[in-house]
Amino acid sequence: MPDESHDMVPLTPEQRAILFESLNDGMATYALQVRCRVRPFRPDLFQQAWARTVARHEMLRVRFRWTGVPVPSQEFPASTPVHVPMVSVRGGDPDRFRAVAMRLFDEQFAREMDLEGDRTVVPYAVHDGESAYFCWTSHHLVMDGTSSRILLRDLTEEYDHLLTGETGTVRAPAGSFAAYVRWRQENLAVSPPAEPMPDRSGVLVRALGGTRAPSEQRRVARPFAPDLMDRVQSMARRTGVTVATVVHAAWALTVQRCTGEDPARFGVVGYGRPHQVPCSAETIGMFVATSPIMVPAPAGQPLGQWLERLQTGLVRTWATEKRRALDADSILVVSHFPPIQQFTGARSGCQIEFLDVVDHAPQPIVAAAMIGEPALLLLHVNGVRLPASRAEALADDFLRHLDVLTRSDPARPVDSPTVSTSEGPTTYATA
Repeated sequence: MPDESHDMVPLTPEQRAILFESLNDGMATYALQVRCRVRPFRPDLFQQAWARTVARHEMLRVRFRWTGVPVPSQEFPASTPVHVPMVSVRGGDPDRFRAVAMRLFDEQFAREMDLEGDRTVVPYAVHDGESAYFCWTSHHLVMDGTSSRILLRDLTEEYDHLLTGETGTVRAPAGSFAAYVRWRQENLAVSPPAEPMPDRSGVLVRALGGTRAPSEQRRVARPFAPDLMDRVQSMARRTGVTVATVVHAAWALTVQRCTGEDPARFGVVGYGRPHQVPCSAETIGMFVATSPIMVPAPAGQPLGQWLERLQTGLVRTWATEKRRALDADSILVVSHFPPIQQFTGARSGCQIEFLDVVDHAPQPIVAAAMIGEPALLLLHVNGVRLPASRAEALADDFLRHLDVLTRSDPARPVDSPTVSTSEGPTTYATA
């Protein structure tokens, strides 16, 4: 097989859109930082584990080019700087140790990334000789959320091998993002331009009473009720739709109820890892595509019929290569994975515990429904300040809508949603 490590490939349409926004609004837009705790911490072996992980995944070595070239491109050199900067903190209590690490991570994140430079994934560690806080700072041009999970898993496996003395174990290279780009060029036809959609950006934020606050970052976590996912799966089976469709329906009703607008408008996220590309499920890269969708209210339709139409709309939205601009102020992400908590080495018992992700998403409201085990909703509020408890109320409203949907009769007509804000019964008005 020819060596393609230095080949230039164009950006995907999704990457081009991200680059365009980043060049206009600053490279902090779409920046991300993943924060972890590592136990035990051996600086020399952890450095080797990071280097091996970078060697395995070409996207961790990517360089972008847009200055002085006709078409923005990306290349994958065989090597790149892999040094992990480390700071030693000694003699303090655990709270001080964590506070120092988080402050240093904040300083790292505040630095604007040079995406045309040699390092588009920048690691950093703060340790006390026994354990460490570790982060990497990158950008959504480089990776999506699933990629962060892959990176953490592979880093843990490499570190585990080295801690047990298996220094000769070298894993094969992972899948190729460049191969995915070429597959898209060769196999996907671009659909004709779609009808323009009205600009409704800011509608949900205004309905919530939000104001612009660029430095504001909030996250609200709400676990699903113990039996809620069982009922979601049952409703999906009864109506012949996917679990994700039922979750999207609940968010559509939440947005409609909050804004008073019909149809509800928000962004939906496609997984984007085609089975036709070898190992795409194990490849680090920016695969996901976010597109706007408009979901009409049920308006007297039987619930099952409304869910089927919503699923048809989702499939059509994800299938098209002609991406509309996302002029909505909320996104729903449905992940079939459980929330990242920690990865544990099978041999040494080493642990890399996920702590947090700092993500400068340009969308003010990002709702991530994690429907693995345990299931929960993570509601991210970016760059806006909401009145007290409004973010929590929005998350609770979503869970109430999901609860109502799963208790409804699919054959009954559904009219306007009426959801109680108390702990009393919740029902839909039916025709």
